[in-house]
Amino acid sequence: MQLGVINSKITILILQKLRYANDYVVNFFSIDILASIIGLLLALLLPLVIMLLEGGSNHWDRAVILNKVIHFKSLVVSIFIISIILLLWRIHTLEFIFIIFYFLSFYLICRTLYLSVKWLSDWAESFEGVRFKWRKNILTNKKLKPQEKIKIWENVFEQLNDDFGSSRGQNTIFSFNEYEENYDSLNSEDISIQARFASILLENLDVFLSTYRESNQFWECAINNFLENSQNNQKYKLTRLWKNIVIEAMKITAQDEYGVYILLEELKKIKSRLKDGKLKTFMNFIPDQIIELFYLRNNELEDYDLFNNTEWIIVSDDLRSQEKEKPQAYLLKAFFKKVNNIAANSENSIKLQRLVNVIFKKADPICLGRSYNLLHNYYIPKVEDEELAYSILAKPLKFGNVSRLTGTDDNGDIGQYMDEYQKEFEESIKITVFYFRSFLKSEFGKEYLKKMKLGLQSTKLEKLLEEQNRKDLEVLAVVYLDLIEKIEAELIK
Repeated sequence: MQLGVINSKITILILQKLRYANDYVVNFFSIDILASIIGLLLALLLPLVIMLLEGGSNHWDRAVILNKVIHFKSLVVSIFIISIILLLWRIHTLEFIFIIFYFLSFYLICRTLYLSVKWLSDWAESFEGVRFKWRKNILTNKKLKPQEKIKIWENVFEQLNDDFGSSRGQNTIFSFNEYEENYDSLNSEDISIQARFASILLENLDVFLSTYRESNQFWECAINNFLENSQNNQKYKLTRLWKNIVIEAMKITAQDEYGVYILLEELKKIKSRLKDGKLKTFMNFIPDQIIELFYLRNNELEDYDLFNNTEWIIVSDDLRSQEKEKPQAYLLKAFFKKVNNIAANSENSIKLQRLVNVIFKKADPICLGRSYNLLHNYYIPKVEDEELAYSILAKPLKFGNVSRLTGTDDNGDIGQYMDEYQKEFEESIKITVFYFRSFLKSEFGKEYLKKMKLGLQSTKLEKLLEEQNRKDLEVLAVVYLDLIEKIEAELIK
């Protein structure tokens, strides 16, 4: 009973206070003043909103204006609430509640006005200004739709191109992590959306890599996306896109020594985490790109230092190890594939010569070049033995016209030089036998070498060389004969 009396007294006290507050509001605030204040604010705000929307020349700025500055939903709700308040102001006992909602709406309108002025006043667009900060913030806005993200990132890369080479270009307008987060957030079921987002990066790869030289994350993202999509046949379009991104990125990076160093380090980390199908795909793809990279670099001295301590450098002992998915074996295959696909001329010969000196630890370019000349077209044409031998002798080498060694050691000792040359020659024979072992062990391969030896030793070859005015090839015939014997000896070990 007493509790009920107490509650009644409290209720009466609260109502008295509300009535007092309500009377204060009625006496202090005039509806005309309230309406005038809002009218003035809206009169100031409307031209600013129009100016903002017209000034938002691209989707990136428009997204910032609509999400960070104007907040259309809040603004519309605020105007609606104030309109209701002004219409119902004459209802007594509710004025106090009305004034609370009025000031909340008033605050939201003032805030929009303040943010609009702040955006418009940042005309210099410095990296400390609100435009730069808000633009960066919108890049990680998770509420944006996929199509909106694509349009925004098209504008982002347009800005990156505009800033490239200028003082503004020294500052990065986004981190690659922001790009990757946006790509990962896209609906993985809609391949066309992801493909368009990846295409934006591909189309602007040159400027991107020039601006973000130290982007370790880029290589991990690009290669992992290629490998991930390659495991799903339905994602062929994405696989091709990310494959092209990696290929083009490595071509662009070719002339940047530090960029190549970062790339080799990232390849090592990525490979160490791969297994099964992804590892197989990696090994069937990356070695070709490494060969192309160093072929384009064409800088023997710097490249050997870059490559010498990597797991890719080719040594015969590593080739013959029991390790599965040996990187050296894949690189060797990629090297000879490159040799097969280019024309024999002096420019290519010099580049291949330098490439040999980079990717092989000790192999002799001359021996490798002649071994390739001898074995890469391993078929037996229907010609006489001496004609087959002559076709090999007269064929120009694609590479291997110059030895890796200079003729003496550092102290001018020719004996030491000969010892080093012999080691390189033996290393080259081991590598040759490893690569061509399937052919050399076959009956067809044995018949081919037999026919070549008979041709090189034939007296008819001497007559043929004389008829062709190529007596200079007699010494080379002895060299090739010795090469075949060394290959056969290595084969039976």
